[in-house]
Amino acid sequence: LENSVKPYEFAIESNYDTIYDDQAWATRIQSIVRANSRNADDICIIGHEKDESSFYLKMFPQWTFESVDLIEPLNATDIRDIFFQEGFNPNYLKNVVPEYVLSYLKAFTGSFEYKQIIRERKFVEDYKKQFAGLPYAPIFVTTDNIVLCQAHVLMVRRKSEPGKGLWALPGGFLNANTDKSILEGAIRELKEETNIKVPVPVLKGSITGNRVFDAISRSSRGRTITHAFKYNLNDLELPKVKGMDDAEIAKWIPLSELDSSTCFEDHYEMVQAMI
Repeated sequence: LENSVKPYEFAIESNYDTIYDDQAWATRIQSIVRANSRNADDICIIGHEKDESSFYLKMFPQWTFESVDLIEPLNATDIRDIFFQEGFNPNYLKNVVPEYVLSYLKAFTGSFEYKQIIRERKFVEDYKKQFAGLPYAPIFVTTDNIVLCQAHVLMVRRKSEPGKGLWALPGGFLNANTDKSILEGAIRELKEETNIKVPVPVLKGSITGNRVFDAISRSSRGRTITHAFKYNLNDLELPKVKGMDDAEIAKWIPLSELDSSTCFEDHYEMVQAMI
Protein backbone atom coordinates (compact mmCIF):
# COMPACT_ATOMS: atom_id res chain seq x y z
CA LEU A 1 0.00 0.00 0.00
CA GLU A 2 3.01 2.25 0.24
CA ASN A 3 2.50 3.89 -3.17
CA SER A 4 -1.21 3.34 -3.70
CA VAL A 5 -2.71 5.59 -1.01
CA LYS A 6 -2.35 9.34 -1.20
CA PRO A 7 -1.33 10.89 2.17
CA TYR A 8 -3.94 12.99 3.89
CA GLU A 9 -3.55 16.74 3.58
CA PHE A 10 -4.54 18.88 6.55
CA ALA A 11 -5.35 22.57 6.72
CA ILE A 12 -5.67 24.07 10.18
CA GLU A 13 -7.20 27.54 10.38
CA SER A 14 -8.41 29.59 13.32
CA ASN A 15 -11.63 31.46 13.92
CA TYR A 16 -12.22 34.07 16.61
CA ASP A 17 -15.27 34.16 18.83
CA THR A 18 -18.05 36.72 18.62
CA ILE A 19 -20.07 36.27 21.80
CA TYR A 20 -23.00 38.41 20.66
CA ASP A 21 -23.20 37.35 17.02
CA ASP A 22 -23.34 33.59 16.44
CA GLN A 23 -24.24 34.05 12.79
CA ALA A 24 -21.08 36.05 12.12
CA TRP A 25 -19.03 33.24 13.68
CA ALA A 26 -20.86 30.60 11.62
CA THR A 27 -20.38 32.62 8.43
CA ARG A 28 -16.62 32.71 9.01
CA ILE A 29 -16.61 28.92 9.50
CA GLN A 30 -18.44 28.47 6.20
CA SER A 31 -15.95 30.74 4.42
CA ILE A 32 -12.98 28.82 5.86
CA VAL A 33 -14.44 25.49 4.76
CA ARG A 34 -15.25 26.83 1.29
CA ALA A 35 -11.68 28.08 0.87
CA ASN A 36 -10.30 24.64 1.73
CA SER A 37 -12.71 22.37 -0.19
CA ARG A 38 -14.26 21.70 -3.58
CA ASN A 39 -17.93 21.57 -4.51
CA ALA A 40 -17.84 17.79 -4.84
CA ASP A 41 -16.33 17.22 -1.40
CA ASP A 42 -18.33 15.65 1.42
CA ILE A 43 -18.13 17.81 4.52
CA CYS A 44 -18.54 16.29 7.97
CA ILE A 45 -18.49 17.80 11.44
CA ILE A 46 -17.18 15.42 14.10
CA GLY A 47 -17.79 16.32 17.72
CA HIS A 48 -19.09 15.39 21.15
CA GLU A 49 -22.26 17.02 22.48
CA LYS A 50 -21.07 17.71 26.01
CA ASP A 51 -23.82 20.05 27.21
CA GLU A 52 -25.77 23.15 26.12
CA SER A 53 -22.48 24.85 25.22
CA SER A 54 -22.13 22.40 22.29
CA PHE A 55 -25.05 23.97 20.40
CA TYR A 56 -22.73 25.22 17.66
CA LEU A 57 -22.26 21.67 16.37
CA LYS A 58 -25.81 21.81 14.97
CA MET A 59 -25.49 25.23 13.32
CA PHE A 60 -24.54 23.78 9.92
CA PRO A 61 -27.45 21.69 8.58
CA GLN A 62 -25.83 21.55 5.12
CA TRP A 63 -23.09 19.25 6.46
CA THR A 64 -23.20 15.80 8.01
CA PHE A 65 -22.78 15.67 11.78
CA GLU A 66 -20.99 12.66 13.27
CA SER A 67 -21.52 12.46 17.02
CA VAL A 68 -18.84 10.75 19.10
CA ASP A 69 -19.14 9.48 22.66
CA LEU A 70 -17.12 10.85 25.54
CA ILE A 71 -13.82 8.98 25.54
CA GLU A 72 -12.73 9.95 29.05
CA PRO A 73 -14.45 12.00 31.78
CA LEU A 74 -11.78 14.70 31.49
CA ASN A 75 -11.95 18.15 29.98
CA ALA A 76 -9.91 21.31 29.65
CA THR A 77 -11.76 22.99 32.52
CA ASP A 78 -10.52 20.32 34.94
CA ILE A 79 -6.96 20.78 33.69
CA ARG A 80 -7.14 24.57 34.04
CA ASP A 81 -8.47 24.28 37.59
CA ILE A 82 -5.41 22.22 38.51
CA PHE A 83 -2.92 24.28 36.54
CA PHE A 84 -3.99 27.70 37.84
CA GLN A 85 -3.60 26.81 41.50
CA GLU A 86 -0.89 28.44 43.59
CA GLY A 87 1.87 25.88 44.10
CA PHE A 88 0.91 23.90 41.00
CA ASN A 89 2.58 20.46 40.89
CA PRO A 90 3.38 19.37 37.28
CA ASN A 91 3.09 15.72 38.29
CA TYR A 92 -0.68 16.16 38.64
CA LEU A 93 -0.96 16.53 34.86
CA LYS A 94 1.75 14.12 33.82
CA ASN A 95 -0.68 11.43 32.68
CA VAL A 96 -3.36 13.61 31.11
CA VAL A 97 -1.50 15.93 28.72
CA PRO A 98 1.23 15.18 26.15
CA GLU A 99 4.81 15.65 27.26
CA TYR A 100 5.41 18.63 24.96
CA VAL A 101 2.29 20.35 26.31
CA LEU A 102 3.45 19.78 29.88
CA SER A 103 6.85 21.27 29.02
CA TYR A 104 5.14 24.38 27.69
CA LEU A 105 2.95 24.67 30.80
CA LYS A 106 5.97 24.35 33.10
CA ALA A 107 7.70 27.21 31.27
CA PHE A 108 4.53 29.31 31.36
CA THR A 109 4.40 29.16 35.16
CA GLY A 110 7.37 31.52 35.26
CA SER A 111 5.63 34.22 33.22
CA PHE A 112 4.01 37.45 34.36
CA GLU A 113 0.73 36.37 32.74
CA TYR A 114 0.57 33.17 34.80
CA LYS A 115 1.14 35.03 38.06
CA GLN A 116 -1.52 37.57 37.05
CA ILE A 117 -4.07 34.79 36.46
CA ILE A 118 -3.26 33.28 39.86
CA ARG A 119 -3.82 36.67 41.55
CA GLU A 120 -7.08 37.22 39.69
CA ARG A 121 -8.45 33.78 40.54
CA LYS A 122 -7.66 34.41 44.19
CA PHE A 123 -9.43 37.79 44.00
CA VAL A 124 -12.55 36.23 42.46
CA GLU A 125 -12.63 33.43 45.07
CA ASP A 126 -12.44 35.96 47.91
CA TYR A 127 -14.99 38.23 46.20
CA LYS A 128 -17.55 35.42 45.99
CA LYS A 129 -17.15 34.48 49.65
CA GLN A 130 -19.12 37.57 50.74
CA PHE A 131 -22.19 36.13 48.99
CA ALA A 132 -21.73 32.52 50.08
CA GLY A 133 -24.48 32.69 52.70
CA LEU A 134 -27.17 34.05 50.39
CA PRO A 135 -30.03 31.68 49.44
CA TYR A 136 -29.67 32.71 45.76
CA ALA A 137 -26.68 33.74 43.71
CA PRO A 138 -26.66 37.54 43.27
CA ILE A 139 -27.22 39.22 39.92
CA PHE A 140 -25.26 42.43 39.43
CA VAL A 141 -26.38 45.44 37.36
CA THR A 142 -23.67 47.53 35.73
CA THR A 143 -23.36 50.23 33.09
CA ASP A 144 -20.82 50.78 30.32
CA ASN A 145 -20.12 53.63 27.92
CA ILE A 146 -19.00 53.28 24.31
CA VAL A 147 -17.90 56.81 23.44
CA LEU A 148 -16.85 57.27 19.80
CA CYS A 149 -15.11 60.26 18.28
CA GLN A 150 -13.20 60.54 15.01
CA ALA A 151 -12.94 56.73 14.63
CA HIS A 152 -11.58 56.43 18.19
CA VAL A 153 -13.17 54.78 21.23
CA LEU A 154 -12.65 55.95 24.79
CA MET A 155 -11.10 53.24 26.99
CA VAL A 156 -9.61 53.06 30.47
CA ARG A 157 -6.83 50.86 31.79
CA ARG A 158 -7.97 49.07 34.92
CA LYS A 159 -6.08 49.88 38.09
CA SER A 160 -7.16 46.88 40.16
CA GLU A 161 -8.35 43.29 39.98
CA PRO A 162 -10.14 41.82 38.21
CA GLY A 163 -8.52 42.62 34.89
CA LYS A 164 -5.73 44.77 36.28
CA GLY A 165 -3.82 46.38 33.39
CA LEU A 166 -6.44 45.53 30.74
CA TRP A 167 -8.32 48.05 28.64
CA ALA A 168 -12.00 48.41 29.52
CA LEU A 169 -14.97 50.56 28.69
CA PRO A 170 -15.60 53.24 31.33
CA GLY A 171 -18.42 52.08 33.55
CA GLY A 172 -19.28 50.32 36.76
CA PHE A 173 -21.95 49.16 39.17
CA LEU A 174 -25.27 50.95 39.40
CA ASN A 175 -25.57 52.80 42.71
CA ALA A 176 -28.85 51.58 44.19
CA ASN A 177 -29.19 54.55 46.52
CA THR A 178 -28.29 57.55 44.37
CA ASP A 179 -28.57 56.73 40.64
CA LYS A 180 -32.08 57.69 39.57
CA SER A 181 -31.79 55.80 36.28
CA ILE A 182 -29.50 53.46 34.36
CA LEU A 183 -28.43 56.35 32.12
CA GLU A 184 -27.64 58.58 35.10
CA GLY A 185 -25.47 55.81 36.55
CA ALA A 186 -23.69 55.34 33.23
CA ILE A 187 -22.83 59.02 32.82
CA ARG A 188 -21.76 59.27 36.47
CA GLU A 189 -19.30 56.41 35.94
CA LEU A 190 -18.10 57.94 32.65
CA LYS A 191 -17.33 61.24 34.36
CA GLU A 192 -15.78 59.63 37.45
CA GLU A 193 -13.39 57.40 35.49
CA THR A 194 -12.38 59.64 32.57
CA ASN A 195 -13.16 63.25 33.62
CA ILE A 196 -14.19 63.74 29.97
CA LYS A 197 -14.44 67.43 29.12
CA VAL A 198 -17.91 67.24 27.57
CA PRO A 199 -20.97 68.65 29.36
CA VAL A 200 -23.60 66.14 30.48
CA PRO A 201 -26.33 67.62 28.22
CA VAL A 202 -24.03 67.22 25.20
CA LEU A 203 -23.27 63.63 26.19
CA LYS A 204 -26.98 62.84 26.49
CA GLY A 205 -27.65 64.46 23.12
CA SER A 206 -24.90 62.36 21.53
CA ILE A 207 -26.41 58.98 22.46
CA THR A 208 -27.17 57.00 19.32
CA GLY A 209 -27.96 53.61 20.80
CA ASN A 210 -28.09 51.39 23.84
CA ARG A 211 -28.06 47.65 24.41
CA VAL A 212 -28.12 45.12 27.22
CA PHE A 213 -25.22 42.62 27.29
CA ASP A 214 -26.04 39.60 29.41
CA ALA A 215 -23.96 36.60 28.31
CA ILE A 216 -24.16 34.22 31.27
CA SER A 217 -20.38 33.86 31.67
CA ARG A 218 -19.33 37.38 30.67
CA SER A 219 -17.90 38.12 34.12
CA SER A 220 -15.86 35.90 36.43
CA ARG A 221 -17.33 37.64 39.50
CA GLY A 222 -20.82 36.26 38.89
CA ARG A 223 -23.89 36.90 36.74
CA THR A 224 -23.47 40.51 35.62
CA ILE A 225 -25.91 42.27 33.31
CA THR A 226 -24.63 45.50 31.84
CA HIS A 227 -26.45 48.31 30.05
CA ALA A 228 -24.25 49.95 27.43
CA PHE A 229 -24.79 53.35 25.85
CA LYS A 230 -23.19 54.46 22.60
CA TYR A 231 -22.23 58.10 22.09
CA ASN A 232 -21.12 59.68 18.80
CA LEU A 233 -19.02 62.84 19.16
CA ASN A 234 -18.07 62.94 15.50
CA ASP A 235 -18.25 66.74 15.15
CA LEU A 236 -15.73 67.34 17.94
CA GLU A 237 -12.00 67.04 18.31
CA LEU A 238 -10.96 64.33 20.74
CA PRO A 239 -12.04 65.74 24.12
CA LYS A 240 -9.49 65.81 26.93
CA VAL A 241 -9.68 62.86 29.30
CA LYS A 242 -7.84 61.74 32.41
CA GLY A 243 -7.87 58.43 34.25
CA MET A 244 -9.52 58.72 37.67
CA ASP A 245 -11.21 56.54 40.31
CA ASP A 246 -10.83 52.87 39.18
CA ALA A 247 -8.99 53.87 36.00
CA GLU A 248 -5.21 54.07 35.86
CA ILE A 249 -5.31 55.76 32.43
CA ALA A 250 -8.08 57.06 30.17
CA LYS A 251 -7.21 57.08 26.48
CA TRP A 252 -8.73 57.48 23.03
CA ILE A 253 -7.80 54.35 21.07
CA PRO A 254 -8.21 54.14 17.27
CA LEU A 255 -10.85 51.53 16.48
CA SER A 256 -8.43 49.85 14.08
CA GLU A 257 -5.93 49.33 16.92
CA LEU A 258 -8.34 47.85 19.46
CA ASP A 259 -7.01 44.39 20.38
CA SER A 260 -9.28 41.76 21.93
CA SER A 261 -6.34 40.12 23.72
CA THR A 262 -5.73 43.26 25.80
CA CYS A 263 -9.39 44.03 26.60
CA PHE A 264 -11.27 43.19 29.79
CA GLU A 265 -13.96 40.49 29.78
CA ASP A 266 -16.27 40.94 26.75
CA HIS A 267 -15.64 44.66 26.22
CA TYR A 268 -14.03 44.16 22.81
CA GLU A 269 -17.09 42.19 21.64
CA MET A 270 -19.37 44.88 23.05
CA VAL A 271 -17.65 47.56 20.98
CA GLN A 272 -17.87 45.41 17.86
CA ALA A 273 -21.54 44.68 18.46
CA MET A 274 -22.40 48.36 18.91
CA ILE A 275 -20.51 49.67 15.88
